[in-house]
Amino acid sequence: MEITNQDRDDFVKSIKATLDTHAFFQNCTQEIFDHNFLGFGTHPSICRVNIFFYDPYYIVVFQDLGLDTGTSITNASEQLATEIARLKNLPNDKTVWMECYTDQNRFDVDAIFYNYDPKLNKYSVPKWQRSQNEILIKYLRDYLKIG
Repeated sequence: MEITNQDRDDFVKSIKATLDTHAFFQNCTQEIFDHNFLGFGTHPSICRVNIFFYDPYYIVVFQDLGLDTGTSITNASEQLATEIARLKNLPNDKTVWMECYTDQNRFDVDAIFYNYDPKLNKYSVPKWQRSQNEILIKYLRDYLKIG
């Protein structure tokens, strides 16, 4: 089943409305862990996973560690979403996926939209959109202690 553009728009609007009230980040629970994965099936790779939960929504942020080894979070995006969704039993319709690249000169946060196959419980065909949500960006910058 493919998520339609209208579904994406409605979901993003609902998340944005929550974020705009600051309630999401003031009341969310957080989990952070490093996730080892085999990029492209053979390359040992690692990224940091930040999961923010405020019932019933999840925001999952894949954070590049700047190690320049293994497969990038961008190139392994659908693999990472599939692995983390299965690992944490995340509901497809209530999860927002993002990636974040951080270093001294860069702080990029992108939302990622996927096609989802419920029979295979698998994500595919990622599409990225630069986040314009200032509350989200500020919170992540503070939380990840960047700049």
